[in-house]
Amino acid sequence: MKLAITRFYSLLIAVMFATLTVTVTADTISKGEIKFKKGESAAVLEDGLARGELNEYTLKAKGGQTMEITIDSPDSNAVIELLWQDKEGNRTPIKNADDKPVAEATDWNGKLPGNGLQTYIVVVGAIRGGAVYLMKVTITN
Repeated sequence: MKLAITRFYSLLIAVMFATLTVTVTADTISKGEIKFKKGESAAVLEDGLARGELNEYTLKAKGGQTMEITIDSPDSNAVIELLWQDKEGNRTPIKNADDKPVAEATDWNGKLPGNGLQTYIVVVGAIRGGAVYLMKVTITN
């Protein structure tokens, strides 16, 4: 029994390292800036990504505004990660209400960090395989 448990944990650790390697080596494709039509506070994007790819969008908004973001996919496998980019280009994860980074999420609603006009990054990935997705981003005061 002890040997079986040891093998299980060894396999689990190997799978974790393999997953980490896949995440680190993913191809990131810049999809440009999310822009809102004049007079509108929401944008809807339809796109897709292949296995191992990440789609990255930038967004300009004022710190303190509220952002709501949702992502839907037919196979329920598209997820988002949210980052805040400072003026020097450093990226910091945006956190949930429970102080954990927004990662592998399908939705988020909260106040944006920073003061004044800021750059935010939305990274779209898939938790398995590739994904086709519909993403809605809303910014309100």
